[in-house]
Amino acid sequence: MEWMGLFADCFHRTANRLGEWAICSGAGQRLYCLDSCAPAIYRIVPADDVVQPCPVEGVIGSIHRMREDLIVSNSIARSHCDRTMYSADTSARTGRSGGSAAGADGCLWNVGNGAGQPLAASIFTVVPGVKGLPEPAFAGRKAALMSAQAGLGKLRPEAIGMLELPAIANAAIAAGAPIVEVMACPTMHPTATKTGRAQMELTRRSLFAGTAAVTAASLPPRAGRAAGTEPVRIGWLQAITGPNSAAGNGFDRGINFAVSEINASGSVAGRHIELMTRDTQGDPTKAVNGAQELISRQKVHAIIGPSNSGETLAVAPILRRADMPNIHAGTVDGLIDPIKFPNAFRTGASNAQWQESANRYLVTVLKKKDIAVIGDNSGYGTAAVQDSVSDLERRGGKAVYTGLVDLTAPDLTVDLTRARSSGAEAILAWSASSGLLARLLNTRAQIGWNVPVAGHPSLGSGDVSHLLDNQDNWKNVIQVGFRTCCFGPDGKLPADQTAFVAKIIGKINLSDTSLWWVAWGYDAVHLIADAVAGKNSSDKQAIIEYINTVTNYHGIYGHYNFTPLQHNGYPDEDVVMSVSNSFRNGAYTVAPGA
Repeated sequence: MEWMGLFADCFHRTANRLGEWAICSGAGQRLYCLDSCAPAIYRIVPADDVVQPCPVEGVIGSIHRMREDLIVSNSIARSHCDRTMYSADTSARTGRSGGSAAGADGCLWNVGNGAGQPLAASIFTVVPGVKGLPEPAFAGRKAALMSAQAGLGKLRPEAIGMLELPAIANAAIAAGAPIVEVMACPTMHPTATKTGRAQMELTRRSLFAGTAAVTAASLPPRAGRAAGTEPVRIGWLQAITGPNSAAGNGFDRGINFAVSEINASGSVAGRHIELMTRDTQGDPTKAVNGAQELISRQKVHAIIGPSNSGETLAVAPILRRADMPNIHAGTVDGLIDPIKFPNAFRTGASNAQWQESANRYLVTVLKKKDIAVIGDNSGYGTAAVQDSVSDLERRGGKAVYTGLVDLTAPDLTVDLTRARSSGAEAILAWSASSGLLARLLNTRAQIGWNVPVAGHPSLGSGDVSHLLDNQDNWKNVIQVGFRTCCFGPDGKLPADQTAFVAKIIGKINLSDTSLWWVAWGYDAVHLIADAVAGKNSSDKQAIIEYINTVTNYHGIYGHYNFTPLQHNGYPDEDVVMSVSNSFRNGAYTVAPGA
């Protein structure tokens, strides 16, 4: 402690600075000190005279200026493993961080003092996810700041940020490079007492992951709920922002509509549904973070998603260990295994069903044998390209060109030029990214290569239409479709789907999405709600047991059947090919011969 006092005083006396916070490394060989007026973070090494001699009389050592891009740094802490340093930075306008401490559980706790509210504070927990860089380096090189209320947070890419407003709930700071796990934490709301001390009221809140937030869709005030009840908590993991978010936005609309509808109609067995959304941004790491937080902190009863197979592959083992009922639309075949993953159910078509429909149509109906197979470089895209190669060979076709393209690639000219040079007669495109698919169709037109394009359902999304240079670029495009969400010979949808569209028109925008995406989300919520009602319980095993007995479940997207040994619920006969540019209110015309 004498050491800390000496060096804090050192800054004040010699540089007109304030050494406001100091901490020793675990081994006691190094001292870290904050200069909150510069502001900067210093590492003080008593036996090292390499950099700058320490100006305190009688002390031999050096001061290493580690960082100087902060605003006013008010706290510093070391990790329990003694390999990572953290600092909380103060906002330039309001509030300041009052102190930090790292616990043995790997969480960093930070207290923020709010301006204008005596002793007002928000407590944030940080799970760095990595052990950090070896000392003496400061490991807070990258950080993400998340707030449940847009505009209240501030992203500081090179420092651990601090919220700009006091006492904000639903927020956390994540540090480390890369971020592996972010855990939600209680938020304390202080109220002043007569003695001037802060009386803390602990409330449980939800945490948005990435740039989106948790929603309790149409959830009535807690005071209006029946005494002794708790909500049915459903977690929703999905890419809602980012390059792979087209499907997620459609799913999200259907899910939120279903939750609102159920809560407005009187709840499930006397209980309302509380939806907790985690935006994965298409990142498997964020999906893992979200899954762990929903399970361990939010105590959800079931989880929907993710639908992007790369993310689903990452979270499946975590959900299995928690015996968490999981409904997803990930298409990779290995994601469904009733023995390995008895908790997981697929209510969407599998990759095998998509391949069967698309490859059969190209080879058998259009008589195209030499195919260029192009996918994005996600886990799903990689698996889909591999599956297409083998399935085409089985049908007498051949993948004369294969390529994986980055989701954000701005120019596909080289890729499509190589594909054309291979002699390909058609393109199979496997990506959920509407942006990437639109660029592929635009490039096909630019190089004058008018071959058929078949593949992923996103080829027909309204988003693709809006991103095309010319609507003619949408011609000769056929995507995987679903009979339930396609127009019949009479130009009409089936009766149930017609009624559904009439119900959501004006409430859900169908101009930039696909009807089946909305319908899938709607069905997923109702299936969980029916399980809770049928078992009169939200127990995880009870939900799984119920779904295992579902027979001919009449959803909007499909009619599902499950058994304990069959968790692929979507029927083969409802997977068809549809004409992309026949898009109308999210639905399509079945392709000729399909």
